[in-house]
Amino acid sequence: MSTIASPRDPPRRTPTNSNRPSFETSRSALASPVLTQGPTQPPGPPQQQQRKTSNRAALREYYNLRASAPRIEIPDSEVPATEIDAPDFNADEYVAKVVEKSSLEELLRLYTRVVGEVRALDAEKKALVYDNYSKLITATETIRKMRANMDPLNPMASTLDPAIAQIYSQASSIRDALRETVPSPDSEEGKKRDAAARQQRTRELAVQALAMPEKLRALVSEGKIAQARKEWVMPRKLLESWKEKGLGGRDVEECIEEGDEALRPIDNKSSASSPRISRDERLSRDERLSRDERRSRDSLSAFSFKLQQLLAHVKLRKRENSCSARFPSSPLASPKRFCSCNSSNNSSLKMVDNGAWGAWQVESSTFTKTVIAAMQKLYPEEIADKSWDNVGLLVGNSENDAKKTKKVLVTNDLTYQVAVDAIEQDVSVIVSYHPFIFGGLKSITNKDPQQATLLRLAKACIAVYCPHTAVDAAPEGLNTWLADIVSGPHQSQRSVAIPCSFAPSSHSGAGYGAIGRFDNAVSLSEIILRLAEKLGGLKHVMVASPVGADVKTTKISSFGVCAGSGYDVLKKAEVDLLVTGETSHHSALRAIQQGQTLVQVFHSNSERGYLQGVLRPKLEAAIKESVPEVEVVVSKYDKDPFTILDVDDLK
Repeated sequence: MSTIASPRDPPRRTPTNSNRPSFETSRSALASPVLTQGPTQPPGPPQQQQRKTSNRAALREYYNLRASAPRIEIPDSEVPATEIDAPDFNADEYVAKVVEKSSLEELLRLYTRVVGEVRALDAEKKALVYDNYSKLITATETIRKMRANMDPLNPMASTLDPAIAQIYSQASSIRDALRETVPSPDSEEGKKRDAAARQQRTRELAVQALAMPEKLRALVSEGKIAQARKEWVMPRKLLESWKEKGLGGRDVEECIEEGDEALRPIDNKSSASSPRISRDERLSRDERLSRDERRSRDSLSAFSFKLQQLLAHVKLRKRENSCSARFPSSPLASPKRFCSCNSSNNSSLKMVDNGAWGAWQVESSTFTKTVIAAMQKLYPEEIADKSWDNVGLLVGNSENDAKKTKKVLVTNDLTYQVAVDAIEQDVSVIVSYHPFIFGGLKSITNKDPQQATLLRLAKACIAVYCPHTAVDAAPEGLNTWLADIVSGPHQSQRSVAIPCSFAPSSHSGAGYGAIGRFDNAVSLSEIILRLAEKLGGLKHVMVASPVGADVKTTKISSFGVCAGSGYDVLKKAEVDLLVTGETSHHSALRAIQQGQTLVQVFHSNSERGYLQGVLRPKLEAAIKESVPEVEVVVSKYDKDPFTILDVDDLK
């Protein structure tokens, strides 16, 4: 059986993207004669046809497709609209009718055209899907980058909330205080206050107005006649209004006359031909006497005041000369110098030797030097993070003022209570793990608790030394001790989170934070119980676990520890468990989103046990090498400021 070949339409090109048209040639403007055979379907209602056309146009505009060629509508044409466009088009009936009434050639032509249109539409659909998928990928990547850029800012933004709340609270308290102190304008006190303010303004204005004649004479003497006339206009109007109201009496009239007199041009010729009558001559004799008497009284008062000032100045100079004779203020005035010495009650000064003298001659306490040397031998200051930390001797004492007792007090935080404890125990040096001076001091008063503590210690001649991050970074330091607690009896491979690049040879391997990797996985609950026991019998710890994880069944293969606020040291460590003193809300969220478990035991709880169990005995042994009678104690007032409270106990 042979097949009948029939002519086919040329293949249509597939568009590469949604910006290209679906096919190169548009449909025929007229309906196919094949489609018009048989009874024709009446066109749909005009409103329905218009809505379909507008919908197609909107879709093509949205997807940026070229519109198809407009259909040519010929009035009274014998060629009706295509049946496919009818709203009640039935595909089965249409196919049956076409097969029945069309020739084979017409069927092949219709088939070829339909296949071409279907392929073109399919290509358009694929192009649209590809474009939208590319845009989706681009949008997803942009969102990911935005989140990556915002994550580091979240902790910083969270720290602003308490500051903003504090500012708002202070502003509210200031506003309430002002409302209490400033009376309402409608109240009696407010009215009195406004009246007093008006009186004060009037008094100041009167002083300025009465001083204008003198100012005018000065301007005239400088040749500034125009400026003098300009500045006299408003004060003169004010004085005239006071004169009309009967305010100020004769003083106002005299001020007006003196101002006018100062502005009258001085003409020697006119004064010679017609001598000017002075204001004094125009005044009556009684008025002139009254004015002269008042001026004399004012002059006498001024003279008396100046005389009192002169006498006071003479007395002051006599006292200064007397003090200079006893205590010369410069090396040139006296060849003697002062030094500090102890008396039965307080430190006093005495003059010794000849030559220059000053603060450089004050010698530090020998015992304080011994304590510092022992601390630096155990925890060198070179390994401390001095980019932000303030380590070393923060408060010194002199050899003559230092206490005779050889006693050192160790504390985690130097509070006012700890300072009083040190004074009562007659301590010479305090070793405070945390520095109690970080920023610069512009004043030292008792209004600030830190400064009040400093004054109390200075008065008691107690020195203060702070090691802080030097203790953290030492190879046998705080973080090593904390890692030993986490590891317990299990073997683990150790390293540091951030190596210290300036460590001396005696402390090689120093670094911040400690990383451990178990040979065999260890139960998380076992580690938490051991931490609570070794850190002072803690009854509560804070644990942040990944969503869905169970603390009782979780196994730990690796861990990182850093005492205090140590999350920033550990945040890049690829470990299962993070142990620190405290961290922020957002840091905990970041950890659990990375699949890590975070345990925090409160800031000073992660440090205080090391000071009591390791640092104190080590320091005492090091000092005893040169001072056998030394005693190193721990403050009983040093404790974490937070307490876990069960609210049921309040009921």
